[in-house]
Formats: sequence, structure tokens, C-alpha cells
Amino acid sequence: MTLPNSAKEQHRFTPSDYGSETRDTEETTANKLRGKKRELRLAEIAARFENPPIYLLATPTILERAKWRRSVLATGARWHDDGAMVACLKRGIAEVVAPAQEAELLDIVDRFAGCDEGQAPKDLAIDFEEIERTVQGAYPAYAGLAADRAYWLSVAPILAAQHFLRGWENINTRFEQRAGQLTEDCLALIPEAHVMEIGLKAIELMSPTEDMAKN
Repeated sequence: MTLPNSAKEQHRFTPSDYGSETRDTEETTANKLRGKKRELRLAEIAARFENPPIYLLATPTILERAKWRRSVLATGARWHDDGAMVACLKRGIAEVVAPAQEAELLDIVDRFAGCDEGQAPKDLAIDFEEIERTVQGAYPAYAGLAADRAYWLSVAPILAAQHFLRGWENINTRFEQRAGQLTEDCLALIPEAHVMEIGLKAIELMSPTEDMAKN
């Protein structure tokens, strides 16, 4: 029997640059070397992966989620869902594209929007991205929504890391909190790529799978 996650439970998270796929890639590259260079490189890889950094993340409670959302909104960051983006993109097509091309481009947008994330055929994805670039460069309303999403994606994970990181292992620096949040000085000591991954993992923990929600 698997018990549901407690709000007080901590999740152990290892960043992707210390994951098994990264190690396999580095070792494959190292094995192409010869002699001592190969041995030294493999030894370096083994040492680096022996004690990887592990970040301890709290399972966000309802109140903690609300506090995080408030802190994100306070920065001016806004998230527009895919439906809003597609609707605005279509309005932009009607405004900036020649009428003879409109039906074809709208069909591309509809087909791309109907695909699951990351599942669109490559040619369709390329066509959609080209439409996006064209509309974004000529239709300020869509450019504004795209900028809002980009800013949210740069800010929200940082604040999520600050709110929900509870400790770490195998990192030679002191973990410091103030008012229940990681201090900015302490956050600055973590590699930026790790901060973003930590924050995205925390955001993922706020959105349980359907089975977890049922539990």
C-alpha cells in the first residue's frame, strides 16, 4: 500500500547535470579518449558523481501555494494559458497576414494546438514557430502576452525555490532561512541552472497527478 504524500514530507531532488543520462553521456565521450587521458577523465567523472548535490523540497501546502502565487504576482509576472495565447495569435493572423494566407495559417495553428505538448510533428512545429515569430514581430498584443509568459517562467521558479527549499546535502555552504524562506544571499550560492530546476520541481509538486489527487 502506498500512502499519500504528507504536506510535511520532503522530496529529495538531484539536478539533471548530476543525473544518470548526463553521466552516461560524459562517460561515452571519455571512452573515446586513449590511455591515461581516458583513465583520468573517467576518474574525474566518477568523483564528481560520487556525492552529487541533493536538494530537499517541501511538499507545498495550500497556504504556502497561495503565498508563493502572491509573491509571483507582486513582481508583475503574469501567466497566460495556451488557450489565451492561441486566441490572441489568431487575432494577430487576421491583422497582419494577407487574406489569401489566413485560412492556411489558422489551420496550422489549430493542428498544432490540438497536439499534446512535445508531440507535434517536426514540420508542423517549425511552421507554427514561424507564424509565432511573424505575428509577434508585427502584433503588439501577442508580443505582450509572449513577454509576460517569458517573464513568468524566469521569475516563478526562482521564487518557488526560495519558498520551498528546506535544505541540501553534499554542498559546502550553510543553509540559511529568514521568515521561512531561503535568503537571497544563500540562493545566490547555488548554480543558476540548479535554482531553475529546483523551482520547476517545486511547481510540479503543486500540481499532483490525477491518481495523487484522488488519494
